Amino acid sequence: PSSSLYRSPLRQDLRGTALYPWHSRLNHSCCPNAEVVRIAGDARIELRAKHVIPKGTEITISYLSAEEVASMAASNRRAELHARYGFVCGCALCV
Repeated sequence: PSSSLYRSPLRQDLRGTALYPWHSRLNHSCCPNAEVVRIAGDARIELRAKHVIPKGTEITISYLSAEEVASMAASNRRAELHARYGFVCGCALCV
């Protein structure tokens, strides 16, 4: 593999880099109302609502995988998010 490719410290199987300006503005929630879906064989992504989102409601995604959210206690999720991303989660599932 080329040494110019970015290797994720979180997922060793991922290589590469991309810039998604709109996606990068989405905030985290451990109980998100949307999810990011990568298009197979393409560099595009889609944002998909997980359920009807009322007008005026913030659209959120989870920065953790569904497995991580399900398997971690709130205190552990909050510590992990702080370590990875530098913030303390204050979502409804954590507080």
